[in-house]
Amino acid sequence: MVSVVQDLTQRVSDRGFAIPGAPPWLARWVAVAPVLLLAPALALLAYWNFAGLLYTLGALPHAGTIGDWFYWGWVNPADPYAFEWVRWSPPAVAVMSFLHPWALWPVIVAHVVAVAFLRDWRVIAILLLAWPFWEDALNGGVTTFAFVAGWTAVEGSSVGVVAFVLLSVLVPRPLMVSMLVWLAWHRPLARWSIAAGAGGVVVISLAMNQLGPWLQRLAEIGTPPTFNLAPSAWIGGWWVLLGLPLAAWLTMRGRLGLASLAASPYLLMYYLLFGLLELRANGPGAIWSRTTGIIDTALGHFRLASSRSAAPGTSVRIRAWTPVLSLVPIDPRKLRPRRPSGS
Repeated sequence: MVSVVQDLTQRVSDRGFAIPGAPPWLARWVAVAPVLLLAPALALLAYWNFAGLLYTLGALPHAGTIGDWFYWGWVNPADPYAFEWVRWSPPAVAVMSFLHPWALWPVIVAHVVAVAFLRDWRVIAILLLAWPFWEDALNGGVTTFAFVAGWTAVEGSSVGVVAFVLLSVLVPRPLMVSMLVWLAWHRPLARWSIAAGAGGVVVISLAMNQLGPWLQRLAEIGTPPTFNLAPSAWIGGWWVLLGLPLAAWLTMRGRLGLASLAASPYLLMYYLLFGLLELRANGPGAIWSRTTGIIDTALGHFRLASSRSAAPGTSVRIRAWTPVLSLVPIDPRKLRPRRPSGS
């Protein structure tokens, strides 16, 4: 840990945060101050997550009789937009109307199975212990599928690209815009998929004679959700004026998790799943990868996942021990392994 603090101090000095003439102990405190200040907030967040997790797991025996899945039973496929909260595309509404009589449990199982496509047990464990995941499963939502598809798409999966684009055009949400823009910019397949998917949804909606009502519903502001976790719950529409530029800046920086949350005018509980995209190691600017070099240097013999086997240009899987340290701005490219002092 001494090495970690020294590396943090060196990074602070490189950034010019140190006070000229200040003693070394002050520089160390400047380096670790964010960790000490955020520790109580992180503890409170963990308590909030597990309290909600226990509540949702306790409601699983009542699956299908509560939440969004229950209200889908009221929707008439011939006139789905008679309900204000229905914003899915007409083809998506038709699919839900077909699945609803089969009960919710197969959908919950599909949520759990989808998590396996993340292919990293650490991320899978975090997701399975996250309250938003089980809230989405209990409501029969598609946010988990969109999250997994987006994760795999950014990791390079063509199937993930197509799956995310299809979910975005079938169940469009502002939450998905940042990821969709990023994929369209970086992946030609995404551009073709957007054109084909959007065109297909429009044609099918026209054939169902529901394109007009659906587009009208998307254009409506609607009633704010009861459980809104976005800043719009306090500042109203001003958050849109602040959030959209912030989302654009974060998207350009490759911070797709935070960008997705910023782009949404409101945040339901299960929308927070998209924030977990920040767990990805996507270059030196990502939250987790910025501390990879420090952990490998200072705690090399405790390394949980070696990066030596990774092919050039591929992202390194996240490591434990980094959630708090990652909040300190560190660039591992400026760190050098320490030479053994010898004996």
